[in-house]
Formats: sequence, structure tokens, C-alpha cells
Amino acid sequence: MPLQSYVSCTCESFNCKYNPDGSGQKLQTAQTATRHQRADELLVPQADALGQAYGLSEDLTITDSLEHAGNAHQPPDDPGADFDNNSDHGNNDAGDANDNLGLGAQPHFPELDDLFERWDEPYPANDDPGAFSSDPDAEIFERLGRLNLEDPVNSDEELGMPAEGNHNDEFHPDNDEQLNDIDAALFVSQGANFDFSDVYEDADIHASPPPCMNDHPAVRNAYIRAFISAAFYNATHAAVYHDLEGKERLLRTAQQANPDIEYPGLDNFARTLPTLLKRLGLSMDQFIIYFFVCDVCWKLHHPSVLSELESPECTIDDCDGTLYTQKRLSDGTLKRTPTKLVPYVPPERALQRLFLRPGKWEQFQHWRGPEDQPGLVPPIPGRGYDSFPDPSKPMRDIYDGYGWRMIQAGLERRRGGPWEIEDADVHELHQRFVSLPCGLVWQINIDWFQTVKGKSGYHSTGAFYAVICNNPREIRYLAEETILLMVIPGPDEPSLEQMNYLIEPFVERVEFRVNGHEDPEVSHSHLYCNVSDLPSSRKTSGLQGHNSKFFMCPTCKKPFFSLSHPSCFDPETFQYRDEWRYIKYSFRARTADPPTAKDISDNRGVRWSTLNYLPGWMPARSSVVEFMHAVFLTMVKHLNRIIILKSGLLNGTRHIRPMEKLEDFFSRLVWPVEATRLPPSLATGKGSPKADQWRNQISILFIALYDAWQVNGEVPDRDAPPSASNTKNHAAQATMQKTLRSRLMELLLARNQHPSDAEIARINCCQNGPQLTSVTYDVILEFSAAVRILSSQSISPNDVRRGSAALSHATQGWARMGCHLTPYYHFGMHFAEQMYEFGPCYATWAFAFERHNGRLARVNHNQHKGGELEATLMRRWWSITFNYDLILHIEALPNRTEDDEDSLRLLRTALKAQQKDRHGMNMNARQEHLVFAKHPKKLSLSAINDEIYQIVFEYLRHEWSTLLHLKPSTSIIGEGENFMGHAKCYSHMWLRKLRYGAATAHRGKSARYAYIGERQPAEIQYLLQVSHDRLNADVEPLIADLAIVRRFISDDNIPEFPWALWATDLGVSAWLAEHLGDFEVIPISALSGHFVLAPIKVRAQELWITVAYDHTNPEGDVEVDDD
Repeated sequence: MPLQSYVSCTCESFNCKYNPDGSGQKLQTAQTATRHQRADELLVPQADALGQAYGLSEDLTITDSLEHAGNAHQPPDDPGADFDNNSDHGNNDAGDANDNLGLGAQPHFPELDDLFERWDEPYPANDDPGAFSSDPDAEIFERLGRLNLEDPVNSDEELGMPAEGNHNDEFHPDNDEQLNDIDAALFVSQGANFDFSDVYEDADIHASPPPCMNDHPAVRNAYIRAFISAAFYNATHAAVYHDLEGKERLLRTAQQANPDIEYPGLDNFARTLPTLLKRLGLSMDQFIIYFFVCDVCWKLHHPSVLSELESPECTIDDCDGTLYTQKRLSDGTLKRTPTKLVPYVPPERALQRLFLRPGKWEQFQHWRGPEDQPGLVPPIPGRGYDSFPDPSKPMRDIYDGYGWRMIQAGLERRRGGPWEIEDADVHELHQRFVSLPCGLVWQINIDWFQTVKGKSGYHSTGAFYAVICNNPREIRYLAEETILLMVIPGPDEPSLEQMNYLIEPFVERVEFRVNGHEDPEVSHSHLYCNVSDLPSSRKTSGLQGHNSKFFMCPTCKKPFFSLSHPSCFDPETFQYRDEWRYIKYSFRARTADPPTAKDISDNRGVRWSTLNYLPGWMPARSSVVEFMHAVFLTMVKHLNRIIILKSGLLNGTRHIRPMEKLEDFFSRLVWPVEATRLPPSLATGKGSPKADQWRNQISILFIALYDAWQVNGEVPDRDAPPSASNTKNHAAQATMQKTLRSRLMELLLARNQHPSDAEIARINCCQNGPQLTSVTYDVILEFSAAVRILSSQSISPNDVRRGSAALSHATQGWARMGCHLTPYYHFGMHFAEQMYEFGPCYATWAFAFERHNGRLARVNHNQHKGGELEATLMRRWWSITFNYDLILHIEALPNRTEDDEDSLRLLRTALKAQQKDRHGMNMNARQEHLVFAKHPKKLSLSAINDEIYQIVFEYLRHEWSTLLHLKPSTSIIGEGENFMGHAKCYSHMWLRKLRYGAATAHRGKSARYAYIGERQPAEIQYLLQVSHDRLNADVEPLIADLAIVRRFISDDNIPEFPWALWATDLGVSAWLAEHLGDFEVIPISALSGHFVLAPIKVRAQELWITVAYDHTNPEGDVEVDDD
């Protein structure tokens, strides 16, 4: 920040003359003092004239005169009574105007417009609470957009409350009907109210921890309780004021009774909700910028320029859009209302909030190993599979891919090189980016969702998310760690040209204050990848859509019509594109006229995108093929609805009804309790199943189809009955056959412009779709195995190669059968090179972002248009994040008091902003992240039965043999301690975020099945916590967490199934139905996961098929029942 010069200001307009320190002056920047002096020159004569008109003394202050003119209050006895003495937590000059010119219906002064030309003037760097004017945390959007200055209303006095620091004034309860609860603050109106707080680019009240952290715990607790009352119990501003005032009196009484005890923060105790939010660090002033845009081209405009625009017409040449509308109010002023608002959080502000969290700097370094310490390290050479020293070593996160260590620091994108544009290492650093002290790697997601639908119409809203990949994987995608950069207004999605304006702001190097660090730290940022769905990804990168004939794939040169041929899915035949060609023509399109830009798009496959300014960014490689949309929402869905259903593979006859058998199979399945969304029905084929439903379905589809098709244990080689001519399936098959022949003809002509008659006849004889044969089943089985392998949370480069080969082989098999395939099947052929670079699919898929969209879609926004809806969503998102920040700061206090524990309890339970597993679970957490249900049943093991007592006794005698000698409870002979078998019996519990239950308890039956060790299925009978009191009372009791289980039983007579070759990858095994082993004692920590149980009958033999269900949600909370 540039150095500022300061002078003493003695103005009356902003009460500098009436500084409470009695000096008659106040220190201000030179620019601010000049503005104050100009205000005096304009206001003092008119104030004197008003005073004379009302018969008042000529030496009244400007504030006094305006109060009498508005007839709102009696003149205060103290000339500085309305000054806010509690200005130690945020200062700006605009606040003076809000404080002193905001009473009642004041006269209008058009001449004051030029006083507000410097709204972005930086704050003075001074911590003296009495040195500068204050900025009350006013209501949202304080009257920006007027052509002429209108005095905003002071938030405290509008409520009938005294200004902060004036403890002599009384509260006026008759104004209570004006007060709203804190939820009202989340609504953002683009009308008369428009917040000026966001225009202070250099003044950031978010650059330090919440001010309340320096206060006494009792003061902090009083603030939090008042906030909870307002946020969750509909307490009005007046109720909050009275609550805080009463607590202040109590604390002062306590201080007087115990003068030796200091109460930091009591001398400037907050008394109103806006100031309270500032003290708690929950105020969003100076955090969100509410840009307004042209309603046609979407050119961004800062809110500070709204009053300076000469006309509502767009400032871009040849654009006929409108920036704002205006109307004259009853008082003669003109109000300007932006046509469309875009709420935006600058990345540097969001990062500053993150860095202020205790331990966040260290969390960003968690991934570093011995070879990854900061220093002068060059980027790694090489790409792809060969870049891994040990390809059998699993990749667990994004930093295990080769691309993480290949990012180069110090690059600048400039003109030069063989493709006219290049990334130049201008300082010849040859430095690995992630080996900088804080090289932050960013990942973005841009997606749209319906916020309004139904009778009220449809309104599509966009969300622009960003996450820091340096964050640990288990917390990276939590809402509190996800940066919502922008909420894109609807009702329709913007075009690429409009998006270019929206994504222009980005940071590359910023200094931040870090919690626990004395000096600011330097952070560097690199945009690594875009993990949006395909339409959004192509739009933001400027690439042609996936239906483009010649640019369907931006990575290789396979055309759209090649989808009908097996070669489209054979990586050995791919010819790869040079992405610098995209960069070259993208920059040419940037300055080209529309016809030339269109010609570049048609013939070079690219348009201009603002992201191409960023060094290291490549349109295709940086825009990953997002796994969730590609596989679960497209490939798996297409397999079910098109390849299986529309092709007639489930058609039946009078005696054979595979569809009924399939539905019966799904109805018999026993799913783990965490599988809340069960697979969709294949019978109806309707609805819009979610990605996790398709994910669950593909994990057991191969068993379902085997059960539906098998005859005496074998899938027969026979054709399925044809679809009736009057059915939708028959019409769909005819359409797909026509498409198949058309694509094959285009492919033939692309290779040979003069094909022979025999070649044309061969194409015209091609039939669409697979037939019901064992080969068809084998292809589906191989595809299922490929999905299972590639969707693993941890995967080695060797497994990536193996899974990609299986996916390629299966897809080529469908192409040979004449199946109708979509572009996503081809994009899947590039998964291998993508995973080598970015790590497992868990590091780049969009499950978390889709959940965030659902979270935003559920926010109550009253369907306001023009950006008001989007601004409300933005404030709601960040309000929850701010609450979470406060929790972290209190948790990090070294010596927490009872008041602090009470504050945490309130915030955790009422705000629901905490993740119970965030920093080591809750207070009930034990080893291995074990959490028992509440209200266990206390009993003696012998009360269950003697067998349970005996096996537990034998187990513990062996386990505790080095500590003591156990003997049975009835034994009175010999040395040792009698084992009495005292235990707590639980219905269920959570281990490593998975719920397990006891078959003998009503609340545990749904979670009674579990794996032991390496996929040995068992039924849990009891969950016990066994304790043994020592003879020596000074020695702590021994405690053991145990499970009583019965294992599943296999048999040599179980037939071999067609999936035997892929059984390990698919996680599938076969067992005798209803056959369980003897009771067995195991430590609870031996429970290792869940499975899906599928009962089937083969050759008159009842069997249980188990399929491992090991893709649990990594962001899932541990839900603990209260009852």
C-alpha cells in the first residue's frame, strides 16, 4: 500500500472539530482533509441559513442543524454526542457522512456530488481508535446509485438507539416495527439501497482476526449469545440492543465488585447488531463487490462508477445494452438502479480470510515430503506414464500426478516462439512452482443450476467456485474451504463473450497476513485446472462444443462421425493436437472482426477466452474431462437406457421375462446404510437419477443382468425377441440405425472420396445394436470392471493403464456391434493421460461442487431478479463460512474458559457450521475415529449368555496377558483377578465415518453387515465396550472395544461365475445363503467396510453375492444421534 501523508482536520461537516479527546482536531489523510474542508465551505453557510430559518442559534454544528431541519431529535447537550467512540475495529471516511448526515428528511445538496469521487481511497494505517472517523456497519446497499447525494440513514439512530459510544441516550421502543432479524441482512436489494462498503479496494477490515478475540471471554460470549438470538431466534435489532445493554451492565457490576479482574473489551462494548457483527468478524462489509453489468454484453462496471456515468447506455462500442434505469423520487432526486448485478469476492480477500485461520499456513504445506521442501528446485522433466519412477506406487491425490511438480514458476505469456505466443521464463529462474514457500495451486468449477422453476418461470443461476489444491484432501471440498468467487446472474446462461468479462479478475502474487506470523507472507497462485462439466468447460476455454464435426475432441483429431467406428476408441490410432495452435488462434480471434473470429472458430476450433492470458493455461489439457459427468451421468446412463433398454436386450416372451427378474433382483438387494440414494429403476427408465445413483447401479449391474439372463447358470447365445413395431424402442432402433449408417458413410468418404459400390452396400447393410449373447455380457462386465478400477480413490499408474485398456476394449466391442455411442465414450480414452497428470479421479471430479449447487438452490431468495437473488446467495454462503472462521479462532485459544466452551457449543449446535471430523472428531472420539451411539445398555456378559461371556473372557485373557492374569468370575482358587464381564452394549457406532450396527438391536439391524480385514463378510451380533476394574483402585480400569460377529461361509460347490476373471477388481464374492459361522470376538477396529448383499438362486442353490461398497464420501460428516 502506498505511503500516506496525514494532517490535522478541524472540519465541522464530519465532526473532526468535536473529537472526544478535546483536541479540537482529528488526524486524517491529506486527501480526506481537503474533502472535509470543501464540505465545510458548502455546508456551513446552508446550515447557518437553516438554523436562522428555524430560529436556532447561529453557532450550532452542522449535525445539530440537520437534526432540527429533519425534526427527528432534540439537539444533544454534548456537541460530540453523536460521535461513535467505539471506532477501534474499523475506520473509514465514508462513515462520517453516514453518521452525521443521516437524520430524518434532510435538505438535498446537489453540489456535494464531487465530494464522493474518491470512494476507493485507502484507509490510513493507524490503530489509534480515536484518530480517525468511523464506519458503522450499515444495512446492505446504503443508497448508492443516486445522481445526487442523499444523506444515508445512520443505522443506530434509525433504530431509535444512541450512536455507539453515547451511553446517555435512551432507546425509543416505538421504532421497533422497523427492525428486522439478521436474516433480512442476507437479502440484497438493487433498488434504493446499494452498499458502498465494497468500493474500498485497499481498505480491508478482513486483514486481521476477529476483534473479539482480544476481548474477555465473558464479553465474547455475550456477543455470541446476542448473535445467536438474532440469527436463529428472530431477535430484532431492538432486542439485541437491550440484551447487550443488560449484559454490559452486569459485567460492569462484576468489574466493580472485583476491581482486580480486568475485562478487556468492556470499555468499548458493542451495543448494536451491526457493530456486533464487526466485533465477531461476521460483517461482510468490504468483502463482496457488487459489480453491475450491461444486460447485453455483460461488461463489468465497479459500483463506484454508477453515479459517474453520463448515460445508461453501454460504454462498449456497437453495444445497445443498458447499464441502469433511473427514476425521479418524490424528493426530486434521481435514483439509478443497475439492470443486472454480479456479486464477486476477489480471490485475495478470500485467501486472506483463509490465511487468518489458525494452522491454515501449515495445512497448505501438509503434502510436502522430504523431496518437496521449499527451495530452488527445477520442474520435473517428462510426461505421462514414463515420468513415474515407480508406476506401481498408488496415487492418492492431485499432488501425486506428475503435473503437480511440472508447474513452472516465473512464466509470462508473451508474443514469440513458433506459435506466435509462448510462456517465457523471463528471469530464467527454472523454478518449480510448488517448491515456492507458498505456491498455491487453484482448481475452478463453473456450473449452473435452477434457482427458480415451475409456475414462477425458470431462472438459471451460475456459481463460480475455486478450491486450493494444497489443502488436505479430506477438507479441501468442504463448503467452508471452498471459495465462492462469483454468483452469475440469470435467467439464462451467458455466452463465451459475456463470460470473458466475468472471469477477467484473477491474482498472481499477493501479500497476506498469516495467523501466528509477524510479517506478511508472499503467496503465488497458479490456475491448474477447470473441473466443470463439458458444456461449461468448453464455453470458458473457448473451444468448440462436443458436437462439432471436426473439433469434437480438443486433444486428438478424431472427428465426430468416427464415433461409429472402433478406431475412435483405440488410443493407438490417435493423432494428437498441438495446444499452442489453439493459443495462437485464440489470440488472433481476440482482436479480429466478427466474421474473421467466426472463421477461426470454424476452421481452427477455438475462440478467444480470457483464461488464455494465464501462463501455463492450456485450453484442452487444463480443462479436464470431469469423471462424474463423463462416466456416471453419461456412459453408465447411456448403457442402461440406450444400449440395454432401447436396443431391446430386456425384451421378453410369454415364458421369459428378464425385465421382471431384473426388478425383482433390485428389490432383494441389501444396501449399506450410507447408500441413501438407491439405483434407478431400469423398468421405467424415467426420472433424473443423480450421479451417485448411477454409480451404485453400475457396481452391481453385471450381477443383475446375469440373474435376469442366465439359464441354468449360463448366459445363453441367442437373440433377444425383437421390439414390436408400434413401440418406442422400435422407433429408436430405426433412428439409431440411420445414424449409424450416416456416420459410417461420412467416415468412408473422409478416407476415400470415391468409394466402391461394394463398400457403400456394406454400410447400407449395417445393423444397429447388440444381440443377447455371452459376448455382449462380457463387454458389459469389462466396462463395469473398468469403471470400478478408474473410479478408485487410490490408484497406481499401472492400474490406470489397466483400467483404461479395459475401457477401450469394451467400448470398441460396442462399436463393432453397431451400438450408438456418444462423444463421452471417446473422451474416456483420454482418462489415462489425464490421471497421470492430475492424479486419481477423486482429485478432479465434481461431486462436491454439485452438492454446493444444491445447497445454494435451497436458499430462500424470494425469486428476486436482476442480480438480487444472486447477491442473496453470495451473502448466505459467506455468512456460514464466516461463522466457521469464528469457531476455528475460538478453538485455537490456548487456555479456553467455560465461557469459551459455551461459545463453541452455541456456534456448533445453532450455526451448524462445524464439521465434527474436522480436527479430530468430537469429545467422544476415541482411537481410529470411533464414536459410539448414546445411551448404551449396561449389562453383564453372562446376562447375554454363557457362550458370549466365555469367548470374551478367553479373548481378553490373551490380549491382557502381559498386564494381568484373568480368571473366571466364579473362580476363588489361585492368583489373578476375577473377570466380572461388565460391559456397555451399543446398538450402533461409527468407525472411520462408517456406521456399524448390531443385529440383536433394533436400531442396529440396518447396518449389521460388515467386512472384517480383507473383505471377509460377517454379520455383527453385538457391539460392546468391556471394562475390568483393577484390584488396585489407584490403577485405571482396562477397557476393550469389541464386536461379536459371525462370518459368512463359502463352499467348493459354489459354481464359477462369468465375472471370475474380474472378481478382485469388482470386489465380488459368492457365499452360501443363510449360513453363518460361530460367534467370534474381534476388536472393533478390525471392521473394515461395507458391502452390498445380493441374494440370487443358481441351479436351485441359494447364494449370497457380496460386492464391496468402498467408495464412501470423503467429505461426509459423522452423524451422531441425540437420542
